[in-house]
Amino acid sequence: MVGLNPQRAGGSSAPENNAREGAVAIDGLGLTRRRFLQCSGAAALGLVLCKLEVVRPLAGETRAWAEPLEKLPGAPEYRNWEDVYRAKWSWDRVVRGTHTMTNCVSGCAWNLYVKDGIVWREEQQSPYGASAAGIPDFNPRGCQKGGCGSVLMYSPGRIRYPLRRAGARGEGRWERISWDEALATVARAIVEALAEKGPASILCEMGPNIGAGANSAAPIRFFRLLGSPVTDSMAQIGDLSVGATIALGNGHPCGSSDDWWRSSYLVLWAFNPAATRIPDAHFVCEARYRGAQVLAVADGGRLTQDVESQHEGAHRHSHDWVSLAVEGPGEHWHELAVAPGSLVERWLAGGPPRVNSFHHQCVAETGERLRPTAWTLDGVIEAIELGDGEGFA
Repeated sequence: MVGLNPQRAGGSSAPENNAREGAVAIDGLGLTRRRFLQCSGAAALGLVLCKLEVVRPLAGETRAWAEPLEKLPGAPEYRNWEDVYRAKWSWDRVVRGTHTMTNCVSGCAWNLYVKDGIVWREEQQSPYGASAAGIPDFNPRGCQKGGCGSVLMYSPGRIRYPLRRAGARGEGRWERISWDEALATVARAIVEALAEKGPASILCEMGPNIGAGANSAAPIRFFRLLGSPVTDSMAQIGDLSVGATIALGNGHPCGSSDDWWRSSYLVLWAFNPAATRIPDAHFVCEARYRGAQVLAVADGGRLTQDVESQHEGAHRHSHDWVSLAVEGPGEHWHELAVAPGSLVERWLAGGPPRVNSFHHQCVAETGERLRPTAWTLDGVIEAIELGDGEGFA
């Protein structure tokens, strides 16, 4: 029951105005007819919704959406974020693996974390000892190139069967062939090349896909028996000591990478271990820490092989161990001329421009992207920076 009061307390009687404005007094509140109908409709809708129930299936009828709400699975109960983190790092088993047939020849030890039969994660291991007492060990071995091995293994671009080019070179068009057809094609081409041009016309290049097992030893031995050249896999992955190859005819003149630590003077000739020998690069840093000098030959330019005999008016830049033991420290310093605005000038910060370097070689000319920024008074270059001033070379 709603009471209609055409005249409000203390007000004048104006039924004609009320009718014109459409105002109705309800319990002392002024509402329009439209607003009154809206409120009434909302109240009715609310009463209807309160009576709604979940529709049940008829006898013999199956509806996936008609399952009672109380039986639906609930969200997992986590105490805090740590539980979510621990669930992410749960594995079915951990196995040992390496990447010799993927993109490297190092054979570093990795743990492979397997879940549901899939390698989800890889982690470096440290089973290596030092070759002698007092020498840094080889741990840890492995790099980001090997760390992506599991990604490559499941990549859709991985080649899993023989392909033959179906278009012009460079078009990227290929067709799948059988293993028998692929082997017969290769064998026929080898026989024809041997008959027409001899074994030197055949080249065995395995790329980085080389390991210590029969899958690498067999093809290498086969082509060597044919008399065909076999390229060095280290060169194919940018890991060959080019300087040793040019000077000695052998790219592997020493024992192992920890010999770098034993050295007092290292020449890195077109060789950047921080990029191509990542697991062993720490030996160069440790050698520098113990006092070794490192000379990098890269990016063009020209070297002076012996300063005292080839650089006119050269001061004494090399010292034997007897001189270093007998002479005072002041005998080994060289005064410097420094390029204004260079990193060397900023590094000296107003201090005396001098250096105590010991070397019998020097840079005669820098590459195009480099510039000399410090010289001894005899003109020998002692510091090189990138041409854009972003760092030392």
